[in-house]
Amino acid sequence: YVHRSPDGGRTWEVISPDLTTNKDDYQNIPGEPIQHDHTGVELYTTIFAFEESPRTPGELWAGSDDGLLHLSRDNGKSWQNITPANVPTEGTINMIELSAHAPGRALIAVYKYRENDFRPYIFLTNDYGKNWKLLTSGKNGIPEDYFVRVVREDPYKKGLLYAGTEFGMFFSPDEGSNWYPFQLNLPITPITDMLIKNKDLVVATQGRSFWIMDDLSPLHQIDLKGDKLKTALLKPETAYRTQLSNFRGNNAPDPAPNGAVIYFTLENSEAKVSLKIADAKGQVRRVFSTKPDRSQNEGRLNVQKGLNRFVWDLKYEGLNPQPGSFFSLANTGGIMAPTGQHTLILEVGEASYTQPLKVAKDPRWTLSDEDLMAQYELGMAIKTRFNACHDMIGRLRTLRNQVKDAATRSKELGLNSEIQTKARSIANRFDQLEAKLIQTKNEAGQDPINYPSMIDDQFAYLYSVVNAQDDRPNQGAYDRLEDLSKALAVLEAEFKQILDTELVPFNTYLSASGLTLIDSK
Repeated sequence: YVHRSPDGGRTWEVISPDLTTNKDDYQNIPGEPIQHDHTGVELYTTIFAFEESPRTPGELWAGSDDGLLHLSRDNGKSWQNITPANVPTEGTINMIELSAHAPGRALIAVYKYRENDFRPYIFLTNDYGKNWKLLTSGKNGIPEDYFVRVVREDPYKKGLLYAGTEFGMFFSPDEGSNWYPFQLNLPITPITDMLIKNKDLVVATQGRSFWIMDDLSPLHQIDLKGDKLKTALLKPETAYRTQLSNFRGNNAPDPAPNGAVIYFTLENSEAKVSLKIADAKGQVRRVFSTKPDRSQNEGRLNVQKGLNRFVWDLKYEGLNPQPGSFFSLANTGGIMAPTGQHTLILEVGEASYTQPLKVAKDPRWTLSDEDLMAQYELGMAIKTRFNACHDMIGRLRTLRNQVKDAATRSKELGLNSEIQTKARSIANRFDQLEAKLIQTKNEAGQDPINYPSMIDDQFAYLYSVVNAQDDRPNQGAYDRLEDLSKALAVLEAEFKQILDTELVPFNTYLSASGLTLIDSK
């Protein structure tokens, strides 16, 4: 019988007649005469599956473990037997799936393996059970000995079905006409239940934990009826800026993807493939390629024929330090992208494909998009000053090497020793300036513990502090940037003074001696 409680389980009322075969032979406690087993699960002629329509209150569907399916459309006042004619006799109606796409549309999963009938049974109705269609012939994808425990229809795409069998997962893009394996890295195990939540497929297995297919959107867009997948960039879901904490240890689940999940399909993987991310102004901020240009900080993109999945961590380009630099408590990685519209550009050989990508903040956050934009703008301002500092360091080192080379050449040619004297003086000035810009004693990752941070490291640390937390920076961060910028301006002026007062005259000596000039531009 169906029982209903109007007060959270304090009192109950029976709202149906007996909806089973009510056979006495199936209601005895098993195990006699030696040992009774009274756990209850071995007793049959029970209502085994039950659903109320989410769109129509009072529409009740009840399936029994002895092969009967009933429907009430008046809140239990009357019941109609709508059992499909070809349901296996006394089979278990294990799961009822009421479609989100149309009233009266439902699917049921039935099995009878306890009596050695291992055939898969999935039935579909579009008219409240007046007519039923068997979707599993045993020859259209799901093997004839893979009995089915659960079936679900994708609420975002009518006719896209998922089936959980005794031996793993299957899906159908065409309302059960054809079924395809959907195993991927899922263990071969009984699938006992499934739930689709926010375009994620949550799977319960028998003894193998919970599994999540974390984004079903590619199945909503790809035409799976064809034999070949054409090259395409699929429209991505909204990407959320958030902070995720994950379990650790050998038995921890895989972490959820943190960023934008991007899908694209390739007819072949022979041509060069690049994925570019442009900001709201159309400026390309990140590039990932199968043949990356490391000098341009391009990331590696691994591809294969067919469907490809790439997760962008929502970070733009980071700081640009000189090679071999070491920092104390500073992260020079990418700056977080602000919320708003972005553009994805997939380039495959000479062809190009684009899709819009929206970046949004975690809806649970109380801060505003303006707060995150303030964080981004300050981070970019710090980055600009840091890069200027390290560009000066790089230029200084190049000039110093040229000056030393000129001195070496003049000595080899037996020229005026004054060139060597002036070269040593200029190199010494460059050494002194470099020591103010960067800690020159750092040679390994732990060295910054022993030596004080110079101005470049202080810019990097401020950059890390501003980017560490998703929020509007406090006033102290702005004040610190102003202090460091003023200090850097003094050093920039010192660098210019060396170029104007020492390097220019030095070039005059080199010119008079017939030596190559120092390129100070």
